[in-house]
Amino acid sequence: MSKKYLIIYFSRTERTKKVAEYLQNQLNADYEEIVDKKSYKGVIGYIKGIFKAKSYTEICATRYNPSYYDELIIMSPVWAGTFAPAIRTYIRKNSDNIKLASLITTASTSNCNGAKKEMESFNIILNKALYINKIKEDSLLDLKEKLLN
Repeated sequence: MSKKYLIIYFSRTERTKKVAEYLQNQLNADYEEIVDKKSYKGVIGYIKGIFKAKSYTEICATRYNPSYYDELIIMSPVWAGTFAPAIRTYIRKNSDNIKLASLITTASTSNCNGAKKEMESFNIILNKALYINKIKEDSLLDLKEKLLN
């Protein structure tokens, strides 16, 4: 029997969303965007995000329960060295229901080390922590291989 995956993601600029959609198709997974009730669009949103990066926020209700899945794939852009507030809030609300998680971060100039360290503070078993900075077909294929192996 194959693993059941749930992909949750937050995407300010649609980069992370593109990767989530690609993996959803490759893994035949359910996926859901985590929507922050605050807007981080444009230059003002970017600046606001720098100051709010390590905080919690209000998110819209989600429809999938992570306890029904073998593995949760958490996807976020890197904000000030860690994941976005919407992802942090989702993890805090659902940490008791997450059996196993993999973390994928997207950024052009950073890596996933800060986000990985923060994930460990939630006492969630972390399967993989991966980072993607250039969204190209070969890097997406490589990402799928790294995730599954």
